Amino acid sequence: MDFEQFKEEVKENIKDFLPERYENANVSINEVIKNNDTKLYGLTIRTEDQTIAPTLYLEDYFKEYESGKSMDFVLDHIAGIYDEASVNGLDIDTKEMVDKITNYEETKGKIVPRVVNRESNEERLKNMPHTDMGDLAVTYHVDLGNSEDGQMSVAVSNEMLNKYGVSVEEMHEKACENMKEISPATFETMVETLANLMIPGYEEMDPEEKKEARAQFEMPDPGMYVLSNGSKSFGAAALLDTDTMDKIEAEVGEFYILPSSVHETLIVPIREGMELKDLEAMVQEVNATQVAPNEVLSDHVYKYDSKNKEIYRADKEAEHFKEKEEKRPSLKGRIEEKKKEVKEKDSKTDKVKTKTEVRE
Repeated sequence: MDFEQFKEEVKENIKDFLPERYENANVSINEVIKNNDTKLYGLTIRTEDQTIAPTLYLEDYFKEYESGKSMDFVLDHIAGIYDEASVNGLDIDTKEMVDKITNYEETKGKIVPRVVNRESNEERLKNMPHTDMGDLAVTYHVDLGNSEDGQMSVAVSNEMLNKYGVSVEEMHEKACENMKEISPATFETMVETLANLMIPGYEEMDPEEKKEARAQFEMPDPGMYVLSNGSKSFGAAALLDTDTMDKIEAEVGEFYILPSSVHETLIVPIREGMELKDLEAMVQEVNATQVAPNEVLSDHVYKYDSKNKEIYRADKEAEHFKEKEEKRPSLKGRIEEKKKEVKEKDSKTDKVKTKTEVRE
């Protein structure tokens, strides 16, 4: 059985494995474009009283079937997961949820940014407000909190933006502000990250115990740092936190940014003899062999421009600063602007003096 046949089998038989309340539900399987224009197929089962319903992607369940599990076993597994997600994730008034998501005043405090690859998301970005950032792009999402299955969110669409009645620039500013509260940036050594991942109970240890536990990973030079957020979910957006970026530069000096995935980036202090081409080759190899296609951020290495509060591709440094210089007013232009400001200030002062003389 191939994937096309598997989808049809799920669609035709899934209700036989669900509780009775799904008897008259509508079952659909739709193509969904995810990050990097990755196409997944989502199962949605909507009962008559539901305005919205969970979507369960079928690719992983097909792998279960291919690994030797029976179709009945897989359908029973899908039904159990779906029913649990439906009950736990939608145990609220769904109309109220939709109304809140489409109301900017209700939603503006929950909108957060994500950083994705612009070129790899060309199709997806057609329907989403976004801010270009070189060959990357910033998209916006309504944070709905966490569940047992992970972080819940809704991507802001062009249609939602129109209902909000705000500009992309306003949304970007608000999202970056919210991010500092909802998912603040974390910056730690690679050693600290490895310890968190590999040592059970590490987070609960006291400082002395942590130091002892880290000894197995310790290096004379920290070498690399990890920039992300507390949940390690879409933590590459921490690159937008300019306060954190400025602090990093103050702590480690000039650095390269290696896009590990959409969930985190690696900060590498620049050292003598370090070759940009070697770092790019490492990023490309890791992306090709270790990172899921829908989680790849970029094959390029970046740097941070602390003066203009922007990141840029390290291999395009000359072009970046040339563009900034061209946009900067000429010396003559700046002098003329200053003269204009002084003239306007003097004009206002003369008006005040005239009004005072008239009153006298």
